[in-house]
This record gives sequence, C-alpha cells and structure tokens, in this order.
Amino acid sequence: MSTLPAQPVPPFVFVRRRGDAPPREMVTGWDRLTDDGWSGSYEVELVCFTPLEIAGETEVPGARRPKLFTDPPIVIPGTSLKGMIRSVFELVAPGCYAVGSRNPDPPKGWHACSGAGGACPACRTFGSLKAAGGAYRGRVSIRDARPVDEASVARDPDSGRRWLYFGSPKWGAGLYPKQPGPWQKLYLHHPRLERLPGIDHGTDRQGEHQVHAVARGSRFAFTIAFSDLDDRQLALLDYSIELQPGLLHRLGHGKPYGMGSVQLVVTRRHVWPAAGKLRAGTGERDGLPPRAAELRKDLEQAPELEDFRRVALWRPDFDRPIGYPGRDARVSGPPRIDEIFPEPYAPAELAPPELAGGAAPARPVAQVRPTEEIHRGTVLNYRPGQQELEAVSTDGTRLGIARGSRTSSLLSELPDELRNRLKKKKTLRGVSVTVRVEGNEKTIVAIGPPDS
Repeated sequence: MSTLPAQPVPPFVFVRRRGDAPPREMVTGWDRLTDDGWSGSYEVELVCFTPLEIAGETEVPGARRPKLFTDPPIVIPGTSLKGMIRSVFELVAPGCYAVGSRNPDPPKGWHACSGAGGACPACRTFGSLKAAGGAYRGRVSIRDARPVDEASVARDPDSGRRWLYFGSPKWGAGLYPKQPGPWQKLYLHHPRLERLPGIDHGTDRQGEHQVHAVARGSRFAFTIAFSDLDDRQLALLDYSIELQPGLLHRLGHGKPYGMGSVQLVVTRRHVWPAAGKLRAGTGERDGLPPRAAELRKDLEQAPELEDFRRVALWRPDFDRPIGYPGRDARVSGPPRIDEIFPEPYAPAELAPPELAGGAAPARPVAQVRPTEEIHRGTVLNYRPGQQELEAVSTDGTRLGIARGSRTSSLLSELPDELRNRLKKKKTLRGVSVTVRVEGNEKTIVAIGPPDS
C-alpha cells in the first residue's frame, strides 16, 4: 500500500491583530518636548538566517544596467527596515492598516489614519502622510544597514543562478480568510529554498525574477533614533525591534520560498528623558525605563500574541512541504495555525548561522562608519528640475545634498505651509538639517522647521 505524500502547507497564514480597534489621538508637534517622554537610540545588528535580497536602488547614474543588491556598496535601505519593524508594531499595538496588510476592506475602526480623527499608535510613532495638518514625520528614524565589516557579508552561492516566481497565483485566493476581521498576513519561516508546488513556472521565465542575494550568515549593522516617546510607545518599539528569543523577522524578496528570515539583535541602547538630563542606557533589557520594561514584559506574556509567536519562531528542522494548492483544489480558507504548529511557543536561543559555504566576501570594499552632523539656521535650496535639495551655511558653504526619491521624502517631513513656501520661492532659511557623513559624501537625511 503506497503512502500518499503530505499535503503542502501554504507559505503564509493570517493572525488577528491584538486587541480592539486602535485608539486615535491627535499628534503633537515638534515645538516642545513632554516631561515624561523618552529619547535615545538603538544600535542593532541584523543576522541573515536565510538568503536575503532587497530591491534597493534600481538605477545607477552612468551604469549600463540596474544596480543589483549584491553590487557594492551593499546596503539595506532604512525604509525597508522601517516597514519591517512597523508591521510588527502595527500587529501588537495595534495600529491601523497602513503597512502590515493590504486589506482593502478593513473592519470598522481599523481603517488607515486620515488625520481628521487623530492618529493610531503606529502613525504617531512612525509617521503618517495623512496626519491632521499635513504629513507627520513621526518620532522614529532608521538609518540604512551596512555590513558589519568587510568579511561579514557574502554572496549566496546560488546568487544569479536561482530564478523565482514573484507573483501571487490567482487560484490561491481561497487561502484568504472568509470572515472579516483585523487580519495580518505572515509568512512562515522554513530553511529550505525551493520552487513551490502549485505554481506553473513555465519554461520562458515569464513572471520570474533572477535572484541576487547575500548568503545566510551575512551580518549588517544600523542605528535607530527615537524622540519623545511615552513608556508604551517605547515598549512597543523595543519589542518590535528585538523580538522574543527564537523569533525572527521577515524582510525583502522571496518570502514564500523561505528567503529573508532575519534576526535583529540590539547591541546597545541609549535612553534618556526627552526634556531632561542624559541617562546612560545599556544593551540589556533592564536598560529600559522601569515602566517601559514592565509593559514590554506584558507584551511577551500576552496570550493574544501566541499565534504570532508560533509563526515567527525559527525552526531549523521544520520539514513540512511548502506550497500553494493546485488550480483545481478546493480551499475554504487559511489553515489553522495550531494545526501547523501544535506546540505552544517556548523561548529558544538561536546560534547565528555561519556564512553559507564559507563563500568569499561579496567584493569587499572598505566600510566607513557613517557619522551624523546637525546644523541649525541653515539655508535650504530646492531645485525641482534636478529633484535636488541643498543645505548651505549662511556663508555659502555646502553642508549636504539630497537627490531623487530622498528629496520627495524629505519634503514630506515639512509642514504644508513651509513645504509650499519652499516650492514657490525655492529657498527656505533658518531650517535645521541632519547630514550623514560617509567619506566625502554628505547626504541630508532629515530636515526640521526653522528655529523659533
């Protein structure tokens, strides 16, 4: 008697967001700091447990082809990291449907913040394009991630030779929930990279993508800065960055195939009262303020996050087949999470994987640790034809520059009145700018309104 093969498990499941519809509050401006708020920064290391590819820049000036992720300098954009961290924040806070789900018809009270009724915890923390009075830049800034050192990143051995289908099969719609609810889609972690059953890849590679990834074991470092967060916001941010032991984030391309399983490890915390004296933090959990540490512990024990913990847990020996149902399969909804992972979450210490196959470093280049400068009372020049912003001192010395999509992002940080004045007059005086200095490059990464 033959044994039938096990039915494949879909690469994604759905979990309910925590709690009731998110509370909305009006955002506070940047003209004052609260007495009980906290400011500071995190230094974070990212470890790849499976190969990782990020879209990143698509074009390089003067180049004959688009920049590949594995072309030096290898950089994980801060915007990608921010979206990954925010999606967890939206799940556990909870937050509105801004990043973590494409739900076209969210339940009542879960719609994306529009500004008129205030902002949810996620939008107040990370920002919103539709806050009351215009775009609101939020209170968290995440820098690009770069290799820890020259030998910490390698190309995946199959980079450039693996092709994966990057579409969603229409016949997989039966995997989505039938009942309305605050659902969030999460991809399973699985250590094997393979083509998935249920997808007709064809022979002409139509709809497929040539993968250029870094290998498992690659390590990156980046910095997160925050300003004037209350205890609850800080606890939620801390949890969304460094998950419980054994849990991993998902980032980049190819999540259905197992790509992009990454661990974030906080190597150092700096925390101080937003309107008071600098207070030294530590790299340990008790470096958080006491109330924030209590709230973080509540999150770790929250029973409504059990499904999230089961899905996010890294299981190196997970051997269930992964795949979509075939075209003729009848699917009445997503599988139950406790059917895929019957055992409750248990903390697990993870050993960072070695760099895959001892591969050679990915065209190592000298890594220069970027620094930041803050300049106040500067002059900001806008050149719409070149999509360029230039910050200069009062004596005409160039302090920094921003081009392309970064210009649009920076403009969105200004209140409507100031943004319109800059676009009309092409110059704005007295602004504050933060400039990232990396070698000879000086890039504007943040702008603030004129000093009062």
